[in-house]
Amino acid sequence: LTADTLHSTVHRVFQRVDVLEVAAGRVVERARETYREVEELAQLRAGRIRQVAERTFHVLGARTLLKAFKDVKIKGDTIYLG
Repeated sequence: LTADTLHSTVHRVFQRVDVLEVAAGRVVERARETYREVEELAQLRAGRIRQVAERTFHVLGARTLLKAFKDVKIKGDTIYLG
């Protein structure tokens, strides 16, 4: 499929592929809710990462490692350490 613009309206899409590769200049996703399940490794490699939560941000793991080669800043009205 080659097109300048493609619009589609689909009730449900199910795809099963061995490898899915997407190359794009920019990817914009808008959704009311998203869920992703990964059995082994989920990895993101980026020059910069910014995550913004309007209300609450949770990180939960049996073991959590945050590592910085320079500075770590934690800003908050109250900071609770285990």
